[in-house]
Amino acid sequence: MDLKKLAYNNISRNFNAYFGYFLSCTVSIMIFFGFSVCLFHPLITGAGISKNSAMGSSLLITSVVIAAFSLLFIIYSLGTFIKSRFREFGTLLILGMSDKQLKKLVFLESLFIGALSIICALVLGLIFSKPFLLIVSEAFSINNLNIYFPIKSIIVTTIVFILLFTISIPFVMITIKNKTIIELLNGSKKPKNEPKTSILLSILTVILLGIGYVVPFLDINSGNLTYAIVICIILGTYLFFSQTLVWILKKIKTHKNFYMNRTNLLWISNLVYKIKDNSRLLFLMTTLLSITLVSIATLSSLVSIQLDEQRASYPFVINYQSSEGNPQEKDRLELIEKTLSDDGFIYDKTSFDSLRVKDNGGYLVSQSEFNQVGQKLNLDSVSLTDDEVVIVPRYTDSSYMRSLNELKTLQVGKINLKVVGLASGKIFPAGYKTYIISDLLFKKLSNNSEYEKVTSFGYNFNGWEKSIEEGYNFNEHIKNTSKNNFEKGILKETYTDLRYYYKVSIDITNTMNFMGIFMSIVFFIGSCSFLYFRFYTDLIYDKEKYKNLSKLGLSYKELKKILTIEISSMFYIPYLVAFFNATISIIMFSKIKGFSLGLKGLSTSCIILVIYSIYFVILKNKYIKEIAKIIPEYLD
Repeated sequence: MDLKKLAYNNISRNFNAYFGYFLSCTVSIMIFFGFSVCLFHPLITGAGISKNSAMGSSLLITSVVIAAFSLLFIIYSLGTFIKSRFREFGTLLILGMSDKQLKKLVFLESLFIGALSIICALVLGLIFSKPFLLIVSEAFSINNLNIYFPIKSIIVTTIVFILLFTISIPFVMITIKNKTIIELLNGSKKPKNEPKTSILLSILTVILLGIGYVVPFLDINSGNLTYAIVICIILGTYLFFSQTLVWILKKIKTHKNFYMNRTNLLWISNLVYKIKDNSRLLFLMTTLLSITLVSIATLSSLVSIQLDEQRASYPFVINYQSSEGNPQEKDRLELIEKTLSDDGFIYDKTSFDSLRVKDNGGYLVSQSEFNQVGQKLNLDSVSLTDDEVVIVPRYTDSSYMRSLNELKTLQVGKINLKVVGLASGKIFPAGYKTYIISDLLFKKLSNNSEYEKVTSFGYNFNGWEKSIEEGYNFNEHIKNTSKNNFEKGILKETYTDLRYYYKVSIDITNTMNFMGIFMSIVFFIGSCSFLYFRFYTDLIYDKEKYKNLSKLGLSYKELKKILTIEISSMFYIPYLVAFFNATISIIMFSKIKGFSLGLKGLSTSCIILVIYSIYFVILKNKYIKEIAKIIPEYLD
């Protein structure tokens, strides 16, 4: 029998051992293939969207991330399989197989599984390519993104993953390098020493996680401490699995009444070793689950609050500003009002005067004008003396608002004014530097050549969110037909349409959502697969252990209880820690951005928990059945 036949027989006769690895590889390849189908779509590569656009870049970046993660995943999973087959390799070496032949055998097996995964992924990818393109079309508002036969995508996907499977082999072979035949034959039967823990490191864990979990709730600028908080949580999470959790279990063993009660002795002792041996795996799982929860929760919440956030940034749906002497002002107003009337909108028009500071681009508004406009917009009125000023915040994020509250004086042009507060809202679009001054000072500065008189016209109307495309196109029309936007370096007119910026914002959010959700799917699949491989590796050892325990009187009911506790601990402890990490991340994000994601941000974690729990039940039942197969009395 040659090596090719031997590799084929190993896979075909023991395919259950490779099934989780094969399935996870297939899903990862299929997702990568889906991205490449979009990336090489004729509408994108032709006259459509360029690869430098938001969509093209997002697809390319996501494909690279998936490919990089797939490489790490392949290396880990192959390494896990090889460790579980140490006895088999030791036997082959005793029968005369050389090291070179053994490496070739592993290489051929990896290529067989890789080739099968690629073929299945491409077939499934072609089947699901149409719904995938429909999702992309909806996410990016692209019409006619029809199905096509993706020859380039098939070639690129095949080449990329053949390279990934090939590259992974040298890394995997390190696990059996320099091992003697005796070590290979012993496999995982080496006696293990009692896991060592440090009380100081356990205390350090509490300190690090305490800092990471408490600081975001304090009334301080946590935005400046973001990196420190993240580092504390990462280090604390690793130490929690490698030290603190093991220390807690060892302390439980000292309570003899509980520890010696029936099966508690078995599952506590088992968990001490399992968690210590798998601390890096549990840390990796927690990290992947944290990324998954944060990405999906944050991005899904951004979509839901997009409308409110944009509406708060633009007090008027349409804002037209015209400098004194602008020859296009009358025609522009007639065009805006005629277009709104033709589209069936009943609008409310507001106009007010302001002064533009030529040297810094800020706008000065008299208190009477602000109060008059603010009455329509439900803003608090202001009352000022000639040496006082109220600042209208440009943005809403916490660090910016905190910096404004610290201002005591403000230089407006050549005048130094006392800051007496912040306005409760905007009358200009977000980003405009706006200052409210007294009527007398405003009148005085109106005759100063350093200030340019500007009249603003605001239009509000209901149902604007249903005319996004019309608003986007009208905004482009205004830009293209503006002949006198600048005259001798002086800004003559500006036009902002909330509908235009809302569409741009939605496109960006959909791009991020698209990237985040699909990368989260890959990370979630990876975290679940890592557990599958870990339990499969332990299966051989557990079969022998529980077979011996059954001879001592361990019942099937007790076996199920022990394994359920062990498996659920390995499943749900990382998820619980990841949930806390994600919650803190979302709180920090909310404080930095100046809005609350609330329950919307965490509701998606419940969906993920349901999927995760279904996977837990399937894996647990399968694992228990595999062990019960070798114990005849359990099958009666």
